[in-house]
Amino acid sequence: MFTSDLRVRIPATGLSTYPDAAVVCGRTLRASDDALAVTNPVLLVEVTSPSTEDYDRGEKLRHYMQLPSVREVLFVSHREARLTVHRREDPGWKVVDARQPALDAVRWLVGFDPDLVVVVGAGPETASYGSGDSGSLAAYGVELAVPLGPRICAGAPVLPLSLTVGAWLLRESGWTGDRQGYAVAPDTTAQDAAAAGKEIAALDQSVAVLCMGDGTARRTLRAPGWLDERAEEFDAAVTAAFRAGDGDALLGLDRALADDLLVAGRPAWQVLAGAAAGCGVEARIEYDDAPFGVQYTVATWRVTNR
Repeated sequence: MFTSDLRVRIPATGLSTYPDAAVVCGRTLRASDDALAVTNPVLLVEVTSPSTEDYDRGEKLRHYMQLPSVREVLFVSHREARLTVHRREDPGWKVVDARQPALDAVRWLVGFDPDLVVVVGAGPETASYGSGDSGSLAAYGVELAVPLGPRICAGAPVLPLSLTVGAWLLRESGWTGDRQGYAVAPDTTAQDAAAAGKEIAALDQSVAVLCMGDGTARRTLRAPGWLDERAEEFDAAVTAAFRAGDGDALLGLDRALADDLLVAGRPAWQVLAGAAAGCGVEARIEYDDAPFGVQYTVATWRVTNR
């Protein structure tokens, strides 16, 4: 992986440019007329700005699409928490954006007007958070403070990334009701996670759980953890569990294997399973894909006969 000091050459159009990041698999190939420029990146990343966004998403993208080695172009918005991927798929290109299915699912969730929404996600340690806490996306290139509650409060951002993204989805959904956050440590056992979920479900008469957790991060050669052949089967089993509303299957996930595959969501999913234990579940999958080599599944569960 290279940062913005790598020059990329598109021989078909003659453009030489500096993406914000680039990934090359294997040996770098150099341009015949520019020994300092590479011609075989597989992933290009652009962080937009007010002065460059139109060019980046328009003319520059069309240049990138003329480079045969490029499989994906990732845009990181400077205006909002949004990643957009343009992926090469025969016979053309496909736009991949997991944000809309996630936002639609959250709007569906709060549409039931629960007494309390609890955002559950991975964190460095197990901790509870209130509506006066906030998170930040500054470390990820977006200068955006995100409150868990309806407004920014004083104090440094303390929410882990999972809860920060969940809080942002809640805000974008228009939810104005009561909410809490619960971060679960990566070494939490299935038994402890399920017990925490049961306690969360009993916090109020009607509790909605917004569960934030990535699948494996080893689906492709360009994934953060490189390729592991076991990742696709693991993700398929997790998606099947969500599709079936099967909390027992989530509780039975192999913790050691999940750790090997860099699965951030495992303990949070098991909290969700504990919250839904003993209930019927009406389940639906809204999104199932692995952009950037990381599995994202958007699912909705509606419990019955509680």
